[in-house]
Amino acid sequence: MSSVEFQPRSVTEKSLQDLKHVLASPDYDAIALSYVSSESDILSVRKMVQDAGRTMPIIAKIETQAGLENLDRICQ
Repeated sequence: MSSVEFQPRSVTEKSLQDLKHVLASPDYDAIALSYVSSESDILSVRKMVQDAGRTMPIIAKIETQAGLENLDRICQ
């Protein structure tokens, strides 16, 4: 893991469109989210899942130093 200050956004406009598609389809049973750096990244996706009336695990891909530092809160 690099210590370079690079903070890509975990939830982008494209990922929001993809998430809406996933939530509307019965063909998916989990969500994988890249570049998770804080608890708020997971909470925003979890809210969308709940608002859609779905229950599915969210897999957080930790790829930044910030994500590693916030790992305990991300995993709650």
